[in-house]
Amino acid sequence: MGLFSNLFGKKEEAPKIEPIPGDFSDEAIIAPVTGTFLPTKDISDPVFADETLGQTVAIVPSKGTVYAPVNGTIDMLADTAHAFSITTADETQVLVHIGIDTVGLNGKGFKILAQKGSTVKAGTPVISADLDVIKKAGLDTAVMMILVDVPEGKTITFKEFTDVEAGTVINQ
Repeated sequence: MGLFSNLFGKKEEAPKIEPIPGDFSDEAIIAPVTGTFLPTKDISDPVFADETLGQTVAIVPSKGTVYAPVNGTIDMLADTAHAFSITTADETQVLVHIGIDTVGLNGKGFKILAQKGSTVKAGTPVISADLDVIKKAGLDTAVMMILVDVPEGKTITFKEFTDVEAGTVINQ
């Protein structure tokens, strides 16, 4: 290849991130990231720590791929790619928020892998987050999963865990 084909040749595409294998039931909630459990009271943002938005699970990620934690429809996908929500068939709404104050990055370090309005299975990759970009900006990388809206009479209990792999069922 000559100089011009190197300069103006085809761009390399990022490797495709595969879904987590498995057929998760509509009741299953999986860990959206691989990482270490963070007790809710230790989340650095009081809105999440106080569970103002709903029952919250937090994980400090060791890998940047964020997967759909439930089967459902992506009904919100932030333009800045730091948050998304999925509504399940029974109208449970699950919000996934990547990092604290990461909206201020205006999408830097984030890549959207799924589309708003699409139906997804638990384990579908939704966002890729560059954890180094978040850390270099001095921000907390914790990923919060919040049960924003749960149908009346439905109770969701989470298992105790420390380290978790994305795709592990975390509800009982």
